[in-house]
Amino acid sequence: MSGYKVSTPKQSNNTQGAKITISDINQSLRVRRDLSEEGHFSSILKTFVSNNEISNRGNEEDEHLDDLSYLFVALEHFTNIAKTKIENNWNANVPNLHILVLKTLKIVTRKSVNRHALPPNAIPIIIEQLSLDKINTSLTQNSNVSNYNKVIIETVNLLLNLCYERENVESVLDLNTIDTLIELLRSEDNDIKAGTAGSIQSMCYQQRGRDEFSQKSDVLVPSLLNLLSVKNLKVQARATGALHNLSSKISIVLAIRDKNGIQTLVDLLIDVINQKDSLKLASQADKESESEDKVGVNFENNTLLTEIICSISGAIQNISRENQCRKVVQESGAVNPLTDLLFCDHIPTQTSAVGALLNLLSTENKECSADLKKLLSMSMIMGIALDCLNTPSETNETERYL
Repeated sequence: MSGYKVSTPKQSNNTQGAKITISDINQSLRVRRDLSEEGHFSSILKTFVSNNEISNRGNEEDEHLDDLSYLFVALEHFTNIAKTKIENNWNANVPNLHILVLKTLKIVTRKSVNRHALPPNAIPIIIEQLSLDKINTSLTQNSNVSNYNKVIIETVNLLLNLCYERENVESVLDLNTIDTLIELLRSEDNDIKAGTAGSIQSMCYQQRGRDEFSQKSDVLVPSLLNLLSVKNLKVQARATGALHNLSSKISIVLAIRDKNGIQTLVDLLIDVINQKDSLKLASQADKESESEDKVGVNFENNTLLTEIICSISGAIQNISRENQCRKVVQESGAVNPLTDLLFCDHIPTQTSAVGALLNLLSTENKECSADLKKLLSMSMIMGIALDCLNTPSETNETERYL
C-alpha cells in the first residue's frame, strides 16, 4: 500500500468513548495515511472494535451501505508485509493493526447490505490470509496464541459471515479453498476449529457448497466427527451444524455411517440433552441469587446446547432416510432422546425429531398404525403450545454472526 507511513506520530487523537463509524475510519485513512501501531487509524479501530465486537451491540442495526474499500486496501498492505516476512523466513509476528482490520471487517459484515457489496478484490485478499500460518513453528511454541493464529481465527470468522450470501460462497469456492479449510479443522486451536467449521456450515447451506465439500467426504467427515469429542460447546455447535447441512448428500450420510458417526452423534445428543437439563436448574439458581455474570454465561451455553441438539436431530432425520442407516440409527439408542425432544420448547428441533421418528417408522414398519403417527403430530402441537406459554414478552433472537 504505497504512500502509507509507519512511523509513530508525536500525538494521537483520543477517540475513546466516541461513536466511531466506518466513514470516520475511512476519513482517518484518507487524511492521515498513517498505519503505525500507535497512530490515529489504530486508535480509531480499537475504539470501533471495542464498541461493536459483541454481536448485536448496535453496528448491525445501521443498515446503510458502508464503503469497505479503504479497509481492504489496508488489509492488502498488511498481507503483503506478512508474506514478505514469511518468504524471507523472518521470525517476526504480524502487527496488531492487521488483526484489528480483520476484526473490523468481521463486525461490518454482520450487515447484509455490506455482504452483498464487497469490493472486487475482497474475497481473494481474505483467502490469502489463510496461507499466513505457514510460518516458523517456533513462533507458536513461544506464545500461547501467535498473531498468525489470530489472523486465521478472524479470517475464518469473517468467512462465516460472508458466506451467508450465495455469491460470496461462489467466489470462495472458485479459489479452491476446500482443502485448506479441511486442514484447518485439524488445528490445535479451538477458535480456529470453531470458526472453520462455522465457515463450512455457512458454505454448505448453499447447494454448490454441499456438492463440492461432499466430494471430499473421505477426509471431511472424519475431521468433523473428531470435533464432536472436543470439550468446547462452540466447536461442537459449528461441527454438528456443518454435518447437518452436509447430511442431505448421500455420500456424506454413508461416510458418517462407515466412520461410526451415527453412534457418535447419538451419544453427543444424549449428553447435551443432559447438560441442558442440568443448566436449566443452575440457571434458575443463579437467577434467584441475582448472579448476573453466571446468568449471561448460562444463556450463551444454553444457546449453543440448543444449536447442537437441533443440528444433531436434523442430521439424524436426514441420515434415517437411507435404508441401511435406518437400522443403525435404531440400534444406536436414538429413539428415546428423539422422543424426549417431541416435548421440548424449540420448534425446529421438534420438527426434526418428528421427521426422524417418522423415517424410523417407515418401510420396515408398514404395519405401524396411523394412530402412532398422529401421536407424533399431537406431541409436536403440545410442544408448540408449551413454547407459547413459556415464551416471555421480550425475546432475544440468536444470530450466528461473529
